[in-house]
Amino acid sequence: MTSKVSFFNPGIQKQNFKQFGWIGIVILIGWIFIVPMRMIRITDDWYGPEDVTTMTQISNGTELPVIVGGSILTGMFLFRYLQVPDAADMMHSLPVRRESLFFNQVLTGLVLIMAPLLITAGAAQVIAGMYPEFNELTPQTIWSWAGAFLIMSVFFFLFTVFVGMAVGMSIATGIITMILLILPAGMYTLINGTIAFYLYGAPSSNISAMEAIVPFSPLLFVSNIVENQQTAWQLAGYAAAAVLFGAAALVLYKLRPIETASEAITFRVLRPIFKYGVTFCAMLTFSVFYSQNDNTGWIIFGYVFGSAAGYFIAEMILKKTWRVFRGRALIGYGGYAVVIIIAGAMLHYDVFGYESTIPDSDSVQSVYVGEFISHPADYQNLYSTSDAYLDDVQQLHQAIIDHRPEEEQGASKQSVSIAYELENGKTIIRQYFYIDTDGFSEKLQDVKEYDAYNAIP
Repeated sequence: MTSKVSFFNPGIQKQNFKQFGWIGIVILIGWIFIVPMRMIRITDDWYGPEDVTTMTQISNGTELPVIVGGSILTGMFLFRYLQVPDAADMMHSLPVRRESLFFNQVLTGLVLIMAPLLITAGAAQVIAGMYPEFNELTPQTIWSWAGAFLIMSVFFFLFTVFVGMAVGMSIATGIITMILLILPAGMYTLINGTIAFYLYGAPSSNISAMEAIVPFSPLLFVSNIVENQQTAWQLAGYAAAAVLFGAAALVLYKLRPIETASEAITFRVLRPIFKYGVTFCAMLTFSVFYSQNDNTGWIIFGYVFGSAAGYFIAEMILKKTWRVFRGRALIGYGGYAVVIIIAGAMLHYDVFGYESTIPDSDSVQSVYVGEFISHPADYQNLYSTSDAYLDDVQQLHQAIIDHRPEEEQGASKQSVSIAYELENGKTIIRQYFYIDTDGFSEKLQDVKEYDAYNAIP
């Protein structure tokens, strides 16, 4: 009984709903327009599909701003008092423990984001029972859709709360939350583009690898839910992640100094991570942008300008002044530059042997050769298990490595893509775009004589 009284505070709940109840109303209005209103419109003969079998046919993907935006804003507003010095002092002067404050704010937030979705799902079931256009739309379909988005809404909310514990400004909380949600897919794209520039034969795009990233990228994953491509295990993973972020947020809340309100990053130990994280992301973004014309000079400019801009802007945010071009800041940037130069040299000289790697014949299950390959699964029926074909492909691959023709567009150029499917289930892909084949034309011709190559449409 003592635990219930200490954690649930009716006074705080009443004040929260008076102050933030409008958030739930806005979210509910959004859901009403996205689902019930669209269902009614579908009943008109001139609008929508004849038979509706999924909720996606109704919402058409328009629920994403409500799920993501509504959850993030809820987390920002409910814990905004932590980022305003006077409000932080006032709230923490109450005879209420921090755990109780945290619990009550989170409880209010969960009600604000979950109740509108549950009301919407109930309304959808009622409307579905009233019109024949929705005979195929079962209650299980409706509530499965609602359950999936409930999990993701809670995840986005608690993740925002977690970020907010480490950030001292409300706007920064929203911005950093969005950056972190985009980060897995964004970093993959940027790093992949950088590696493809440095390492000869590295694929510039691999849809299969990108699809493997999707479950770990919340914004891409929630888009998959719209397309009904999620699995129960993936949703369970996000439910567990939501609980973990909530628990981590509570730990940070108990450790957070009250006086750090209005600081960009509230914990000193996280400030270097923020600073160098911004620097690294800015550097990759500018380098990929300037790599479009394959000019080394411009790419180096992108590295230097992007890293410098990211580093010193992050420094200004942390120090709250533009006077950062001095002393320790310059030394810090110099240290970062040295590390990046060493990493770049390691890529340039291929110290790990990536460019020269050709898998042993005994470890290869099947092989594919063609001009392009972006999604290995789509080419599965074009892989060959012929030992003779594999041997000729490996000889062709070795010839390309030995001659190392430049990649540049031209009428006489040809692209060569090679994919080895290994016994351990992994796939090794190498792509050489628009290369001169004069140095290995005979070996390429040997490969082209096989039925496996000619089967490519």
